[in-house]
Amino acid sequence: MRKTLLILLGVLLVAGTVLAQDTVTVRSKGLGVIYAGDIAKARDDAVKDALRNAVEQQTGMFLDSQTMIEMFETLEDSIYARATAYVVAYRIINEGYGSFENSYEVEVECTIARNMLASKLDELDVRTLTALVGNPRIMIVIEEENLLAGYHYYWYDTLDMGTTEMTLQEIFLAKDFPLVDAAQARRNIDRDMVKAALTGDPLAAAEIGLQYGAEYVLTGKAVVKGSDIVAYGVTAGSGMKSYQATCNIKVYETDTATLVASTSKSDKTAHTDDLAGGNEALRKAAKAAADT
Repeated sequence: MRKTLLILLGVLLVAGTVLAQDTVTVRSKGLGVIYAGDIAKARDDAVKDALRNAVEQQTGMFLDSQTMIEMFETLEDSIYARATAYVVAYRIINEGYGSFENSYEVEVECTIARNMLASKLDELDVRTLTALVGNPRIMIVIEEENLLAGYHYYWYDTLDMGTTEMTLQEIFLAKDFPLVDAAQARRNIDRDMVKAALTGDPLAAAEIGLQYGAEYVLTGKAVVKGSDIVAYGVTAGSGMKSYQATCNIKVYETDTATLVASTSKSDKTAHTDDLAGGNEALRKAAKAAADT
């Protein structure tokens, strides 16, 4: 029997809350400036910067973007400046001269004590309500293309959200599901891993989800094209055009790298503008995919 994405996640929630892991392993990059030819010092600075970025990234899993902006000074003094206190272990996986002049870049894989970080945030009283509820955290990774308006929205290439992603986010937030902060995730995401997840690789979907504290990852693609189906009384000479959007979504459980649900839905609308008409069709298709 076909199940909706919301019902499936709701059943999993009722069946039992998945406890947050005490530690999480992530990747991050850091830069150091080479002064007077001192590469060793620049390398050390780059490692510190990478560890700080990793801790900041994990902090974003507990807080929303607005809170991080408003509480930046507090977070800087109490957490980021002491980032190594939350790092259990790390290893350098890539290093070399950076793309900027006189810079050295490293990429590290580090293990962060999430329980210690969460406790500190509780102590500072800056954690948000969504980080405290038991609902499983969800990460949404949706690629979007409007063939008529001539744009292709690559999830990893912009800090903005596409129409489909925004619509799904609104639906899940209304159901009290905490979501991974997409803007925060995009800053350090492995593009090749995202591309693999979008092509249906369950291991890649699980890895990016675990990196950002998600228990389920929604991946997929939404496409808008001209529709041969007459929508809402579109007639010749009216200036109106018909648009059809198709939204394909897969849901992966990150702990097991298992595909647990999938759906494909289409919907249509009519409009005089390719961008506005396409966006409206995308919204309708996304809602249909989540609710059917």
